[in-house]
Amino acid sequence: MFKISWLLTLAFIAICLISCKLVLAENHTVAVEISCSDSTIVLKPDQITSRALTARLVSGGPDASIENQYGEPAWTFNASEGTCVGMPSNPSATWYNPAYEPSIRSVTITASYHFSDGQGNVWNGTSDPITFTIYVIRLSVAGNDRILDGVTTNTDYNAQVEPAGIPVSAYMWSWDIEPTSYGNNPQLSFSSSTSSTTKINSKAWWYAAPDDRLYASLLSSYRIHCKIMVAGCSIKDDDSGVYSVITPGIAAETKGTMEGGIVPTIIVENGIDIYTVNIGDWRKGKPVIHYYIDEHSQFIKKTTIHENVHVKQLETGLLKDIYDANLLYSMFFNNIGSADDTIAINQIDDARLNAANWIQMMLIELAPFAEYEAYPVSNQISPHYIYER
Repeated sequence: MFKISWLLTLAFIAICLISCKLVLAENHTVAVEISCSDSTIVLKPDQITSRALTARLVSGGPDASIENQYGEPAWTFNASEGTCVGMPSNPSATWYNPAYEPSIRSVTITASYHFSDGQGNVWNGTSDPITFTIYVIRLSVAGNDRILDGVTTNTDYNAQVEPAGIPVSAYMWSWDIEPTSYGNNPQLSFSSSTSSTTKINSKAWWYAAPDDRLYASLLSSYRIHCKIMVAGCSIKDDDSGVYSVITPGIAAETKGTMEGGIVPTIIVENGIDIYTVNIGDWRKGKPVIHYYIDEHSQFIKKTTIHENVHVKQLETGLLKDIYDANLLYSMFFNNIGSADDTIAINQIDDARLNAANWIQMMLIELAPFAEYEAYPVSNQISPHYIYER
C-alpha cells in the first residue's frame, strides 16, 4: 500500500513538472504597429526636431483582464538616430533629433512590445520600421549692389540652397528694411518672384532714414530675402542679399563758362615790337548744369528747378558780373606787354590763373546769397530731402 502511494506521488510530480515546462515554453508573437503624423522633416541647422510616436497592438495580445491582473506591458522605441523618450508602460513616446550641418538623412524607428502574465506566458512583438526623411537646409541669398537713385540694376540675386538635391517646390522673394524710422516710401519690385534667380526690375528708389528732411542718410539699404517650400514646409534665408541706393550729397552744380579767347598780338612802340594781348572775341558763355544724379532719379525735377535759379543768377542776376569778359580783361589782362615774348607769355599765364582764382573766390563769397535765393524755389518741390534748407 505504501509503495503504491509513493508511486502515485511520483507520477503526480512528473505531471506537474511537464505542465510547468509546457507553460514556461509558451511565448506568443504579437503584431505591433507604429505611426507618426508625418514622415518628412524640414528644418534649419542647429534646430532640434521632435515627433510624437504612437504604437498599438494590431493582433495577438493578451486581453484586458490579464493585463489588469498581472500588470502592464512594456513598450520600447528604438531609433537609428536621436533619442526616444517615453514611459515603458505607455505605448507612446517623443523622438528628439538635433540637426547640425546641411544634409539629407533617413532615420528608422521601431516599437517593441513585451508582456508576461507571471505564469510563464510571454507576449513579444516588434513593429515594422517607419522611416523619416530629414532635410537639414541652409538657405542664403547671394547678391549685392550699390547704385544711384533712378538707375535700373542688372545684378542677379540667387537663392543658394544647401545641400544639393533638396526638392524645392517654390521660391518666394521679398524685401525689408532695417530702420524703424524712415520716409519717402521705400519700394522695389522683382523680375520674378517665383524662381531661384531674380533681378530688381524697378528703378532704384532712395528712401530717407531717418525721416528727416535735413539729416537723412545719403545711403538707403534694402535686404533681399527668399523663402522656399520643401515638402509643404517653408524655410527662410539665414543671410539676405543687399541692395543699396545712394543719392549724392550734391545733386548737381551749375558753372559759368567763357567762350572765345584772349588774342596775343604785337604792337610797335618807338620801333620796338611789344608782345601784348587784346580781348578778341572773349565773352561770357551760357551756364551749364552738371548733374551728379541719374536722369531718371526721382529728384531730377527738383534739382533742375534749383539749378535753373543759379543759371539765371549767372546770366542776369546776382552772379552776372563774375564771368563778365570786359571786367575780367580790365582787371587781369589790360597791362600785359613786353618786348620779350617769353615774359609776355608768362604774364598771360599768370593773368589767366589770377582770373580763375578771382572767379572761384567770388563764387565762394556769393554762394550763401545765391543759395538763399534758390532754396525757397526748390523747397516747394517734392520729394523732399534734397535741396532742403
